Amino acid sequence: MRSEIKHDLRLEERHWSTMKAIFGKHFFRKEKEADLHQGSDMVLASVNGRVNVGCRLRTYKYYIHPQWTWQVTVRYSRPGGTSTEIHKMKSGLYDYIFYGFVSEDESKIIKWVILDCAVILEIDPPQLGPYSNNPPDSKLIAYELKDIRGAILNFWPKDLWIQWFTE
Repeated sequence: MRSEIKHDLRLEERHWSTMKAIFGKHFFRKEKEADLHQGSDMVLASVNGRVNVGCRLRTYKYYIHPQWTWQVTVRYSRPGGTSTEIHKMKSGLYDYIFYGFVSEDESKIIKWVILDCAVILEIDPPQLGPYSNNPPDSKLIAYELKDIRGAILNFWPKDLWIQWFTE
């Protein structure tokens, strides 16, 4: 396995519990009526009962870069035609994307957003790129978050994002 793939997997594994907690808060909810009348203590907020999520965590060097901190990048192509995030979105394999940045020491997720893939495809926002990834194992496209605002389901930290939304 290539080192860049190992690094991506390591970041996801390191922050798996945090990502599960974030998604649990977003997709599971307590509904009093369902509890009282249907015997359900918790409801999964999904149409088909299954939620498929693509996760992408970026390192701190991307967080502090003024251009990239308000963009979402997705893999657009790989040598040999391996399926990428954009293919998975377009084919319906991803319902949502969790996109975040980790701290400099990679100990915590410091900024994140949950995006609805169907809405991104519906609004068909402008794409930047494709750009060569670093290392050059794939090509990326970028979306400006202001162009996909309607696809944003949740975000953190609230004060940072609210400031950005009102500018």
